[in-house]
Amino acid sequence: MLKRISIRTGLLALLAMMTLLLLVVSVMGIIAIQKGNRSLDVINRIQGIELNALYMSNGNLLRTRATAALAIRKMEVGLPDEAAKIATRSASYVVLSQQELKRFIDAGTVTEHGRILAEAVVATHEDYLVNGITPMMAALQKQSVDDYYSVLEGNLSDLAGKFSGAVSAFGAYADDVSATQMAQAARNQTMMTVLILVSGALTLLLVALAWMILRILLLKPLDQAIRH
Repeated sequence: MLKRISIRTGLLALLAMMTLLLLVVSVMGIIAIQKGNRSLDVINRIQGIELNALYMSNGNLLRTRATAALAIRKMEVGLPDEAAKIATRSASYVVLSQQELKRFIDAGTVTEHGRILAEAVVATHEDYLVNGITPMMAALQKQSVDDYYSVLEGNLSDLAGKFSGAVSAFGAYADDVSATQMAQAARNQTMMTVLILVSGALTLLLVALAWMILRILLLKPLDQAIRH
């Protein structure tokens, strides 16, 4: 059967097969790269932007309470001017917390479950800010130690606990999503490795086939012609 195939036809067939193989490998490589980029984008958004902003917001509220306690201590020892300066710094942490929470909101989220958890974060942050932090800051502005302790002995700890719980829940969700995306990236890498190996094996097979065709169609007739 191979003797009936011309050299030109055989070489064109091999060229077509190698071109098709190259196209298949290229398309699958592009798909794998796009999936990898999407995985990296998700990880960057949820870990580098959302989670970072959320932890910064929570950290600034913790700094607010720490500096507020220091301001109250200054009042108790009779240093109202220093207390006022510290109270101003404490108020600046509240602003920073709100800014970081806005950055968290603006980043969006990648799943419906993430959206629900993000809404819980925003709601508990607002409740904590309005019913806990704001009255505490008002007590600092008035330099009222009694009002400060009244807020402290109220529901401030409960509000802080709810917000911290929402932050922890979103953090756990973020870690799960990141782990899933990392696993997806690993699968893409494995797929590309297998694809490269298979394409290499097919290339060697095509080269061997090309050699057989040339040998049958060209070299054997030349040997016979030389003998005659």
